[in-house]
Amino acid sequence: MIKYNQFTGLERENLKDELKTAQSMGEFLRILEKNFDLDNCKVGHITKAMLADNMVRIVLPMINPLEK
Repeated sequence: MIKYNQFTGLERENLKDELKTAQSMGEFLRILEKNFDLDNCKVGHITKAMLADNMVRIVLPMINPLEK
């Protein structure tokens, strides 16, 4: 198993292509989950805050999902 920062340029492009062809946001997230061990990836407070802020401020308004 390798870390993302060890991916070659071609591997990164292939991942981007796979994500771009996802039919839904759920499929998009499953691709990430399938390819990376996110459950064991420890993320710092600054990274979590940045991701949370951008998800709420930018991503969710762009995809405009229905609330369950």
